[in-house]
Amino acid sequence: TYDRPQRSRNTQTRWKDETDITSFYFTRFPEDVNEKDLWNIFREWGRVWEIFISKHRNKGGRRYGFVRFRGVADINRLER
Repeated sequence: TYDRPQRSRNTQTRWKDETDITSFYFTRFPEDVNEKDLWNIFREWGRVWEIFISKHRNKGGRRYGFVRFRGVADINRLER
């Protein structure tokens, strides 16, 4: 079994230490869209923990990023 790490009052929790974080890669979004815009879009699908948009481009020359959700009950539904 897996025992969840104990937290003290002075310790910050990193997202990697959380067991209920789901990460997704995304791309093909408009040039004028920013993190705040994406936050409003993605929160319809779950509790948004973090959004990251890379300053670099992928091999196809497109913008890309990652969104992390917390507490997703049905990951398959979120993927669809």
